[in-house]
Amino acid sequence: AREWFDHIPMPPLAVLDDAASLLEKADPELFGHLAACPQNEATNNIFAAGNTEEKCPNAAAFASIWRLLHTLLSEALQHRAWLVLWDHLVANRSEPDLLAASAVSLLRKKREALLALPPSCSLLDLDTELQR
Repeated sequence: AREWFDHIPMPPLAVLDDAASLLEKADPELFGHLAACPQNEATNNIFAAGNTEEKCPNAAAFASIWRLLHTLLSEALQHRAWLVLWDHLVANRSEPDLLAASAVSLLRKKREALLALPPSCSLLDLDTELQR
């Protein structure tokens, strides 16, 4: 869990990379769709660890995962479901990857709605869909 604190206030890139890899293996089509969403320069800079010389090829996928994780899934789940999930996460705290896996699971649950978004969708469109 230390990776979460290594780069404060930036997102935990190692956690996002692991979650993106999990999503890519579990659902390559959804991963590709999310990764194809247009990204602005600010988004790219955040996920390229501030290196403006280098583009982060997965910045949009990272952003969609980070949008779930930075609120600890509270905006994507109903309150009761969120409490049940967190009971499980706390009871299994020795497995810190479960939170990222939960975010990937939520993306997969909303797969049809996310794939229905046009390839030119913005991250705001993704946010709206994830909060439904």
